Amino acid sequence: MENEDLERLERLFLKLGSTESDEDLQSCVSRFLVPLVHKVSSTDERVRAKVLELLAHINKRVRSRSTIQLPVKELLEQFMDANAVSFITNFSMIYVRMGYPRLPQHQQCQLVPVLFLALEGKPEPQQDSIMLLILPVLRHIELPQNIDKKREMFGLHNKPALTKQILSFMIDTLLLPYANVFSSGPVRPATAPAGQASSSRPVLPPPPGLSHNSVKRIQGQIPPTAEQIENIKLGIVRFLCCDILPATNVAVPLLVASSDSRHSVATMADLEIKRILGIVDWDDAALISQIYTLYMGTSNSQSKKINTRPDLIRSAAPTRVKLKLLPYLLKSKQACDSVAALHVVFDCSFGVNTNPRLRLYGLQFAHHLCIGCSPHRMQSMGPALHEAMMKIIRETENNKFRRLAYVAIGKLSKCIPQHYSKNIALLTQLFDDVCKVDAETKLAIQECLNMLVTAYVNIEEAELNIIQTLLLSNVEKDENMVRSMVVHYTNEIFKTDHIPSRYILLLAAGDGKDDIAKEAKLCLRGMRWTVLDRGEEPAIKYPLFTDMVNYIVEKSEHRLKSGSAYVTATNRIAFNPNTFSETVLYLRMCLAAHCGLSPCLENETEMKSQAGAMRPFISHLLATGSTALQGYITLLMQILQFITSPISLYLLLEIVCVSNHNLSSVLISKLSWIKTLMFSTREETRELAAELFANVVVSATVSETFRSTVQQLNDNLKYRNKPELVHGSAVALGFIFKQRILIEKKSEKIYCGPEDDDSGMFRSTVTNIVDLLVCEDETIRSASLTALSQLALVTSLPMSDHSADDDIALNDNSSSLSKSLPEVLQILGSILTATKVDTKVKEKAAVLLGYLPIGDPHFIHTNTVLEKLLESSKMKQFDLQLTVGVALTNAALGPGSPVPRNAWSSADDNSLHTSDDVTHVSWLITSILETYIPVDSPNIRLACSLWLLCILRVCGADHGVKAKLNTIQVAFMELLKEKDELCQEMASKGLGLIHELSDDDMKQELVAMVFDNLIPGRRMSQGVECKVLEDPSQTTILEGSGLSMYRELCSLALDIGRPCLVYQFMQLAHHNALWTSKKGAELGFSRSASIASADITNDLGHVIPKLYRYQFDPASRVRNAMTSIWSALVAETNKTIDLYLMEICEDLNRNLSSSKWRVRESSCLALADMLKRPCIDSIINTLPELWINLFRCIDDIKESVRKAADVALTTIGKVSTRLCNSHQKTVGGTAIEKTVGGTTIDKTVGGRAIELLLPILLETGLTSKVKEVNAISLSTLVEISKTAGDLMKPHIPVFIRALLYSLSDYEPAEMNYISLHIGKDQDAQEKLDNIRISAAKTSQLMSTVNTCLAHVDESVMATLVPMLLELVRSSVGIGTKAGCSHFLNNISLQLPKHYLEPYSAKILKAYLANLTERSVAIRKSYSVTISYVAKVTKSSVVEKLLLRMKEWYFDKDDSWKHTVALVLHAMSTNCPDVLKSHGCDVAPLAFLAMHQKTGADTLTSTKVLMEEVWQEITPGSTSGIRVYLSEIVQITKQSLEHQSWIMKAQASLAISTVATRLGAQLPSVELGTLLSQCMNGLNSRTYDGKENLLLAVKSICISCR
Repeated sequence: MENEDLERLERLFLKLGSTESDEDLQSCVSRFLVPLVHKVSSTDERVRAKVLELLAHINKRVRSRSTIQLPVKELLEQFMDANAVSFITNFSMIYVRMGYPRLPQHQQCQLVPVLFLALEGKPEPQQDSIMLLILPVLRHIELPQNIDKKREMFGLHNKPALTKQILSFMIDTLLLPYANVFSSGPVRPATAPAGQASSSRPVLPPPPGLSHNSVKRIQGQIPPTAEQIENIKLGIVRFLCCDILPATNVAVPLLVASSDSRHSVATMADLEIKRILGIVDWDDAALISQIYTLYMGTSNSQSKKINTRPDLIRSAAPTRVKLKLLPYLLKSKQACDSVAALHVVFDCSFGVNTNPRLRLYGLQFAHHLCIGCSPHRMQSMGPALHEAMMKIIRETENNKFRRLAYVAIGKLSKCIPQHYSKNIALLTQLFDDVCKVDAETKLAIQECLNMLVTAYVNIEEAELNIIQTLLLSNVEKDENMVRSMVVHYTNEIFKTDHIPSRYILLLAAGDGKDDIAKEAKLCLRGMRWTVLDRGEEPAIKYPLFTDMVNYIVEKSEHRLKSGSAYVTATNRIAFNPNTFSETVLYLRMCLAAHCGLSPCLENETEMKSQAGAMRPFISHLLATGSTALQGYITLLMQILQFITSPISLYLLLEIVCVSNHNLSSVLISKLSWIKTLMFSTREETRELAAELFANVVVSATVSETFRSTVQQLNDNLKYRNKPELVHGSAVALGFIFKQRILIEKKSEKIYCGPEDDDSGMFRSTVTNIVDLLVCEDETIRSASLTALSQLALVTSLPMSDHSADDDIALNDNSSSLSKSLPEVLQILGSILTATKVDTKVKEKAAVLLGYLPIGDPHFIHTNTVLEKLLESSKMKQFDLQLTVGVALTNAALGPGSPVPRNAWSSADDNSLHTSDDVTHVSWLITSILETYIPVDSPNIRLACSLWLLCILRVCGADHGVKAKLNTIQVAFMELLKEKDELCQEMASKGLGLIHELSDDDMKQELVAMVFDNLIPGRRMSQGVECKVLEDPSQTTILEGSGLSMYRELCSLALDIGRPCLVYQFMQLAHHNALWTSKKGAELGFSRSASIASADITNDLGHVIPKLYRYQFDPASRVRNAMTSIWSALVAETNKTIDLYLMEICEDLNRNLSSSKWRVRESSCLALADMLKRPCIDSIINTLPELWINLFRCIDDIKESVRKAADVALTTIGKVSTRLCNSHQKTVGGTAIEKTVGGTTIDKTVGGRAIELLLPILLETGLTSKVKEVNAISLSTLVEISKTAGDLMKPHIPVFIRALLYSLSDYEPAEMNYISLHIGKDQDAQEKLDNIRISAAKTSQLMSTVNTCLAHVDESVMATLVPMLLELVRSSVGIGTKAGCSHFLNNISLQLPKHYLEPYSAKILKAYLANLTERSVAIRKSYSVTISYVAKVTKSSVVEKLLLRMKEWYFDKDDSWKHTVALVLHAMSTNCPDVLKSHGCDVAPLAFLAMHQKTGADTLTSTKVLMEEVWQEITPGSTSGIRVYLSEIVQITKQSLEHQSWIMKAQASLAISTVATRLGAQLPSVELGTLLSQCMNGLNSRTYDGKENLLLAVKSICISCR
């Protein structure tokens, strides 16, 4: 057997040696090389030797002849044989490497998939050889369009290991620099003898990202040039962009390519990365590991651990690659959980080759780690990351990097708080750094400190004390931000009852910077307290009063001794005035809290209401001998001696009075100082000081001192030229005797007997004070009124009940020594009704009138008092009338009035008198209802509403008043009709109060009464008697009257199904600052509003949607009222709207079709506001109906509704565009799935939105006759087409059809009018049509259609083309016809040929059928489309088309001939190659048409067009005739036999031209044929143009002889 093999090998050797030509050698090698290589594995050594000899011979001969082809495909098959031994595969690979580059390019491309498969399971050197063969060819491969076919072509989709090897080699290649970077080791010179030792060359490091071994692999035996490397990289990128491999797998190679230094490579990779960015899983573990490996390389330390060969150690990636990798690491959460992340941060920040951009990315990545790293991993990485950031802060001069490092530390503290909780030094450093850095860095440190605060919550006591000391040392620094952060830390770290921290906040509360002081005050009041890991209920706690006072006293003493005191030219106090004021206020809050009260500092009235409840605690402190009260008073005295603050003076007065005068003795020595305050220039200070003086004098002085003091004060009343002196003295006298009387009454001693000495002093004092009533100075008069009011509250005034004969005028200076009570009432009435008297004085007069019946159980002038008060009804002053209303109530109740006699006592002490007599109350109500309300005066009716309101508030629970509730409600209903808004507010408050006071049965009757009066069409309740409504005309309800707001409130209550809520709505409709003022608070209106809010809370689900709409009502009063209700009910507007979003949307959608224009307008405006919210995907299903209803509103008869609808449509258009964005992923948080082509895919919000909206916008919007609807629909569709992306694909056919159809509708009507009137002028008509077509092509509609081309593929074409053809057949508008043609032209130009080819025959058929258009411009447009479609259609279809053109030319009239010329001319311009390939059909016809007799413009145009066609398809006129001579002869024969004389003459001219041009060169056969044709033509009858036959015969005879 071996001998036979040797013989065959010898014969083969002989055959190879005998080959003489390359063709013979190629034939022999192609036949025998594969079996010869197979023999390498022979077991016979001789055979192997012979084979090797033969192969060496082949190598020598083939290597020098590059044109000889080798059997590469068979060699590859042998190489891939699984049973082949290594000898065979090695030699096969040698010849594959030799033969593959010799193959033609297309064959190389065909073998690339086989080469890819050949890589599997082969040794690395062989894989490298194959890859070096594949890479240069990749850029030339033609790939199928279908993705599945691409993947099947290469077969890599189910071979992940092979794919990984291929991509690894590609990455190494992409990393290869373009320069010859190094030699890998010792190299022997090429000219050196074989035995000479090789020269030594220094070994350079490998390029970044590569190892020595990888460079050897990718360079091969012959390193490629820079241009070759660029082409290889372009091929790799093109291969990666073809969707052959998953996007996640190709991400890293593309990122490497995008960093390439050659623009062509980087640009292509960048575009692909942008395309696949959304589908790459950046959290894939394998992808992140690959990125980290590429970024870091294989460090020496890692290599030693695994004993890696030195030539396999990879260096880190180059800087350009790092800069590309880092942005995508920032997108990955998975990247945060790798230890390598820390290496990246350190490399970017401190690496050898780092730069500013890398440092910036490193800091951003550190921020990313703080957010995305798992807690377990951060425990180990956090400390090192902290040190890195601290090093940057210490060593980096770049402020931007330092700012990022500061913020990173703050974020780290939230991840590993335990690492920072004991690091007080860091906190100290940050506070110090704030004072040293620039403004922007300060903000970064502030952000860091804000985040760092959580680390110091719940720390141990020792660390807490250190922080306390740190904050205290910084609270008064010059740097504003330091002080601000001290406030923040103090509030967040310490509990609210921690005394030292409160002291720090008190120091900050006096800060010179307003925002710091305000923040500190809010923290002290508990308005900035947050629960941070304390596990406590969110309730504010205050320090113990005694402890807090003692601490403040201690600190104040320390500051006075040190240099921290506040010093002026004359005074020295412990704290600055602002801090001191806040300190005493905070101590008052602690006192109230210690007594179980809610600390209140809003106004003096509320603070006084709490005073009685403090008495037990104060008494306890006094009993136990606590020094806290003494310290408290000392602090108050200190601040009052520096600055006379009314609030501080009040606090001193309060503590003295609440202590039941036990502390008055402390102030005995300060009476002279208090006297100076009594005569201050501020009235409020004088009154407070006078009351304090009175309390001290009454409780802490002996009888003689008391008398002398009273006498001295009485003497002061004579100095009328010193108002402040008189005012302070009079008020002090009033308070002195009030306190004395209260003390005597409490001890049950009869005090005011005429024989008592003190009684005489009292009587003379009252006389002196009464005399002041007629003083011209209002300050003195005000003092008299105040003093008398205090006395009248507790006792009867010692005056006669009988009137004098003469009246006393207001400004009469001659007053009697003793005035009677009627005279005083007359004076008070005059003051109350005077026009030039100050309002405050009037209010005090009203208060006095109200107090007179209270202190005297036997007062006989109550009716007179009431009448005097009622006479003030004409004064339009809200505060005055409110005071009068309270005075009326007090006077009517007399001793039964709830007014406290002693504000500093408990409620039990104030109940000195009780009375069940409400006769005066009934008389007062009747008088108001019957006498004053019927008066047609807005001021009087406003006053009545206030008076009734006050009476109901105080006396509403009385049975006599309850019996009149129905009548009072009728009165309030009447007052609702007033134009004065304030009067309406009073009436609505009164109605609510009536409802609150009524029982269940009465409530139903009252509700019915309200609806009878307010809702049109309902009758008023029967059985209610009231003189106010005796006139039937008064119940008339007019549209647009002042009751519109209240009707809406009734409608709102009815819509909800709770009519009784109308009262609550009325309560809240005007809940404004008027009712939260001091006087409103006294009447309890604020509480009424809160009760009303609580009643409505259970019906919020029904109320909120309607209230939301009413806030946009066009009626300002309705809008303001509903806004007030909304503000009262809704604490957080955004959260509430999000919660009831669906209900609001349904309500608005329903009311868009309301019959009332106000409802439609408000619904439009409310909808526009609602749609601006960021999260509205839950209402996506409602959008179509909203669009339809808004389309109706935009065409509303009311202009304001149209404007509102325009705003709403603009907003909903923007929202629809946003929802149709391809990046919207969920609907209401739920993913949508849909089956497409058998595959289940995720459907986005955008897909759902497009499905819902496109039919509305296309079928209703674009086709509407309302131009505004058309405009907004068009603009919305344009924007949707730009943002929807591939989501448009399923809707492209319908979308494009609608837009093209609308092209004609959007054309101005004037165009049709002009066209109609110039129809007879063909030139003008054609010019006009060209303008119309040009406008259609450049319109916004057409631009949108062209934009959609990017989403057209084969699946879309199947539906799109039939729709287009139907549109071509049925459309009548020029714009639509031209648009369809233009769109098909773009399809043929921009999309692959195979998209349009299956439908080309149908398209040509449709357009040929419509070439009969009257408009020449449209025929031209159709001709151009035919030419573009013919470019992609089959040859047989083109042949039929040209045959049809020939038939039309011979069988139709001149207009058809012009159409044929247009088609052929368009084909010669747009697809000349196609036309030339059918030259035998076209050229003869064009030649014949060139000889058409000119006359009409159409015929001239046809001839010119055909001449251009002839010139395009022929190389020259004469040569063209010679080429197509036989066909020309044939067509002239057909033309001469035609029945048309014109065609006969035309053929004669053509024959003449042929004879003239060819002359003697005309072949004899054709010569004879032409001559016979002419002779036969001469036998026919005579016709116009027959002379051309004679000319043709002449030309033949002369030219062709």
